[in-house]
Amino acid sequence: LHCIYHVRSTAKNSIMAEQVMTGGLSEEKVADAEIQAMCDKVKEAAQNKTSPANYTAFTAEAYKTQVVAGTNYFVKVKVESYIELRIFQPLDPKEGIVLSGVLQGLEANSPIVYFE
Repeated sequence: LHCIYHVRSTAKNSIMAEQVMTGGLSEEKVADAEIQAMCDKVKEAAQNKTSPANYTAFTAEAYKTQVVAGTNYFVKVKVESYIELRIFQPLDPKEGIVLSGVLQGLEANSPIVYFE
């Protein structure tokens, strides 16, 4: 198995390394503005894959990542209920992100899970 270390700063200006197994899902994290922006970019595609197809709310709440030949983001989004988006970000940022799938019918306490 291969492991990758993500390095991030902490509030105390120290550096923490988080070990992430290639192919495995990361720990769940609270969604931030960057994750919300990714979701906003794929909102129309998500609406086209789901019913109802017009969400009044579309708020990213939490996410997990999976390191592959790029990164998969599994994002729990509050709509009228909850959905989970699978968003792929290639290694080359010029290629743009792609909505790979949507899980519907989730609840607030539904865990973020891997899906195809």
